[in-house]
Amino acid sequence: MSRSALQWVLLTALLAGCGDDAASTVAEPAGPALAATPPSESAPVAPEPPSDPAAQPVEQQGDAAAVTGESPGTAENGVTTGTTTGTPALGAPSPGTGGEPTPADAPGACTRLDRAPLEVMPERGAPGLATEGSALWVAGYRFEAGRERVQVVRVSGGRAHVEGDRAVDPPLTQGRHAAPAVLHHDGRTVVAYTDGRGKLLVAALGGGAPTLVTQLADIRLSPTLAKVTGGYAVTFTDSNGPTPRAILVRLDSSLARVGEHVLHPDYMGGTAPFLVREPDGSARRVAFADPRRGLSTLLLTSLGPDGVPHGDPVTVSVVSQLTDPARVVMAEAHSTERLHVGFTAVDARGATAVGHLLSNGPSNPRPLIENRGYGVLDLDALGLPHGALFVVDSPLADPDTSPRELVVRLVDGQSFGEPLSLRSPDGTARAGRLARLADGTVMVAYTGLREIYVERLRCPEITAPASAAAAATAAP
Repeated sequence: MSRSALQWVLLTALLAGCGDDAASTVAEPAGPALAATPPSESAPVAPEPPSDPAAQPVEQQGDAAAVTGESPGTAENGVTTGTTTGTPALGAPSPGTGGEPTPADAPGACTRLDRAPLEVMPERGAPGLATEGSALWVAGYRFEAGRERVQVVRVSGGRAHVEGDRAVDPPLTQGRHAAPAVLHHDGRTVVAYTDGRGKLLVAALGGGAPTLVTQLADIRLSPTLAKVTGGYAVTFTDSNGPTPRAILVRLDSSLARVGEHVLHPDYMGGTAPFLVREPDGSARRVAFADPRRGLSTLLLTSLGPDGVPHGDPVTVSVVSQLTDPARVVMAEAHSTERLHVGFTAVDARGATAVGHLLSNGPSNPRPLIENRGYGVLDLDALGLPHGALFVVDSPLADPDTSPRELVVRLVDGQSFGEPLSLRSPDGTARAGRLARLADGTVMVAYTGLREIYVERLRCPEITAPASAAAAATAAP
């Protein structure tokens, strides 16, 4: 047999093993498959959940096969990336995870603190979150009588009240998948949002006219917002050219533009930039993806205190078949400075998968949920002292219009905790976002079919943000 023929046989055998059900290839290290996990006793579950029309099919990019390549690891700014030799499709076996029982030291499951979720906004849509002390701010889009506005609700003491809103003109008349970004700092609430034509605006509630950041924002992707020295940083994706670009814009304290930075060299592309926020709402890193046919790169750029990018982006991992649009989140385990990475991809069967990687661990991704449904899935992550917390959309059936629930899952090192399933009173949940109050309470906001809800969670070994815990340890 010729060398080329042998290579073709080996590649065919590899692809035949990729994309199988996660249950048959990479057993969930945290226990039984999601489909076998009963919902929380206190979670209201409809016997026949209604169809979720917002879960629309997504145009897939690239080939259905992974291409074998080699990407050397990099160490920079405390981030160590593993050496990647190719990347099997999500769901292929990873070292130390295939078929093994749940480790004895695996993290447990979060639990609900409320008998029922709190309705905070009578409108479906992905929420944006911010916290300060014991208060939570939830931002979302409202559409009524042909007009649209972005609204911010303050949640405190188990009650929700509207803090303010901003008109969105022209409106986006079709359903929104992306969330606005919100930040509360020094007694001021700042929100970043898009209109129906791709303008990205930043405004302070109760302040003057909004600042126009760009007219070319991809409205399928959420902007992110963080505070930096002297003002704020906001990110977005410009998908109007032949290659998408991940862009960061710096604003001063009056929200005037200070500078604009493309986060990658000209020979690369960039999508889904995500400011990795610290517990105090600041950011010193921004993550994004360089989307390609076949293999894509997940990258990280360091930021100075003023939000200015430093040096070239660092490769965190190489993965196959990102969705279009992609979703990439990163969260830091503060005690180890290890980054937990979550992303959405397409497996060999065309189903949407949600993968997990460590910045300094094995390069093979592991599924956070069963690769079962189709269409755009959402996720978010929250950095913890010793690991990370993820919330992920999970389809309840295969069709892209199927309703969804949320899966909340702790990840500690290489171990997955038991999943917690969340649904709204109408039997659905999607587009979850995570935040943490000063006392360690985890807040999760999500949308059902008609409303945005908030719930409180207690998660194992989470008492307070790392900065607060360190201060308490240092106190006499």
